[in-house]
Amino acid sequence: MPDQIVHLVRQIARELGDAPLLFPPVESATNLPAPLLPLYSFSDGLELPFLRFARTDEIHELTHHHLFGEHWVWFGEDFGFTDYLCRFDADDGGLPIASWDRESDIPIEGTHRSVLDLLHEEYSRFVENDMHVADLHVSAVPPEAVPMQVVRVIRSLNSQAVSGLSADLRDLPLVLDSIPCDLAIEAVRTILGTGATAFLRNVRPRTAG
Repeated sequence: MPDQIVHLVRQIARELGDAPLLFPPVESATNLPAPLLPLYSFSDGLELPFLRFARTDEIHELTHHHLFGEHWVWFGEDFGFTDYLCRFDADDGGLPIASWDRESDIPIEGTHRSVLDLLHEEYSRFVENDMHVADLHVSAVPPEAVPMQVVRVIRSLNSQAVSGLSADLRDLPLVLDSIPCDLAIEAVRTILGTGATAFLRNVRPRTAG
């Protein structure tokens, strides 16, 4: 599981073109529920553009917060109203991780089997989302990447791309603004697959200015 978290975090960093904020791993995590150990043996907390997993000192400060009750420990949040919680008694057969809206009247219930599942779902919700737009950056297209493959991907996103687009790839970076995010992340993954370098920046709601 820790290796899978490392792989996903590296994928996110590559596709968003920005290194996540990591911290030294926790050497002794006896006070944490077992489902959190794969994360904290990798990094003592994690900050990404769409969520943060808290440092252990912050977790311990909120362990017995009245909002979460005695069975749940808080370990992070998105940048809206969602808290991430883990059950202390995670061996009872239920889902040990909860993504919980603190503004709702719904009782806390498990929603995910692991931190990996939670991270994967939240990242998918962030980038594979037709209600978000993003700026697509193409920063490097080495000859072995077959530039015309990159050109075809870009033209599929921008019907107004001029016939000289292949020449533009010699003057990088190339930036396409305000592309629907679900199409943009698919393009990034295709371009990365050719051996070129591309990433998303400024992922935002479609209605944002």
